Amino acid sequence: MRFGYGASDLTVFVAEKSGGTIRPGQVRSISLADIRLGGPARVREVLAGAADGAWVVVNATEYSDLETVARSVLEAEGEGQSFLFRTGPSFVRALSGLGPRPALRGPQLWPGGRRGGHGLVVVGSHVGQTSRQVAALRARGATTDIELDVPAVLGGGPDVAAATARRVTGALAHSDVLLYTSRHVVTGRDAAGSLTIARTVSAALARIVPRRAGRPARLGDRQGRDHLARRDAQRAGDPPRRGGRPAVPRTISVFRPLDAAPEAVGMPYRGLRRERRPTMAPLAQVVTILHGEQEVP
Repeated sequence: MRFGYGASDLTVFVAEKSGGTIRPGQVRSISLADIRLGGPARVREVLAGAADGAWVVVNATEYSDLETVARSVLEAEGEGQSFLFRTGPSFVRALSGLGPRPALRGPQLWPGGRRGGHGLVVVGSHVGQTSRQVAALRARGATTDIELDVPAVLGGGPDVAAATARRVTGALAHSDVLLYTSRHVVTGRDAAGSLTIARTVSAALARIVPRRAGRPARLGDRQGRDHLARRDAQRAGDPPRRGGRPAVPRTISVFRPLDAAPEAVGMPYRGLRRERRPTMAPLAQVVTILHGEQEVP
């Protein structure tokens, strides 16, 4: 079990994560048929049956699906219901009523002018799609590539994170740096063991973020090892941010610091989720875009 859970069906996932306090049959589900055939009226019907902290999962593949659900949610809230959401960024756009906008480029990314120096790309995810994107970025030959040895981190020997941080800091003086965890997947005996491993690796990545090593990162695309690495790297090495538009379609927005050391204010930060479509470009594309160069096809 690589990700700390054993079910991809969200109704079963909710029951599993509840530790048995919720049964799959208690989780309501809004299906694609509900959305596309029943429309807002059918979605409202499902939502109307949810009360007293009931869980509702939504199946959607397009923004139009999310917009139908968002409309129904707003109507339900207008009639006195309230909802707590655990969603990806796509639903936030739909719920806010925001239409599609072009991806950020050039002066929009660097409103105060592009700064000198180099940036950091941190990759903690170990799935095949991420590894293919790492390979595509490395093939460009534009980064200094540094691998964090996961077995060494887990072995508890000399501080691997500190040694790796020194390498990263030194390399940032002359090039962009790609820091990635070793690609061999290490799992625990059970879900709890795998989660402990993920947290240990995440903490090691957080200690390597250049702010901890003596300077802030300027650009980067951080993919989370089970989302933990991204979260911990943000907490350890970077100040609060304000969200904006994406640099690549269907990905998480660019963020900028609101309260930070003077040298960090205005630096764009990119978080990139794994693409569901079979492409290897986004990771390399983000680095290219932030440099203001021609995009990778």
